[in-house]
Amino acid sequence: MEPERTPANFDRVVVQTEQKRQTAGELIRFWRTRRGLSQLEQLLVHLTQQLDLPIAEHNRLPLAGGFAPPYLELPYDGEVMQPLRESLERLLEAHEPTRL
Repeated sequence: MEPERTPANFDRVVVQTEQKRQTAGELIRFWRTRRGLSQLEQLLVHLTQQLDLPIAEHNRLPLAGGFAPPYLELPYDGEVMQPLRESLERLLEAHEPTRL
């Protein structure tokens, strides 16, 4: 099939696919499987997002359900965070007012 030219010189390809009608449950199962999530894990992720929980709670809830925490918790004063601390210091120094 030849791409159709639009006025802005962009190629547009029209793809037609035959899809059988699926239920909401089938679609959720498809995407959950594609993302590698169990139903419980997906539920926990969704709840933490919808309840707007703090990051620490985003880790506690999956751990309580037997899953790995989604966020790595590192102390701010730790060695791994040193480049971040240095970058933040440079950024703050660059925004200090100029003294005359």
